[in-house]
Amino acid sequence: MAKRRRSSSSSFRLNAPTQWLFVVALLIAIFAIVARYTVIPNVSPHAFWIGIVAYAVLALGCVLKGL
Repeated sequence: MAKRRRSSSSSFRLNAPTQWLFVVALLIAIFAIVARYTVIPNVSPHAFWIGIVAYAVLALGCVLKGL
């Protein structure tokens, strides 16, 4: 079986997010959960999207180095 060569331009490297970014994403996710199960005016209807933002923040922290 032939070995595949990896070029540095085609590899997709993931990094661990920094601790402060992980805490920020966790706090946003907790806020989304609280907004889902309690009534917070102008926030509760958007609890799902707030949770998506928390996931996007965490994903960006894994993709971008130094965040």
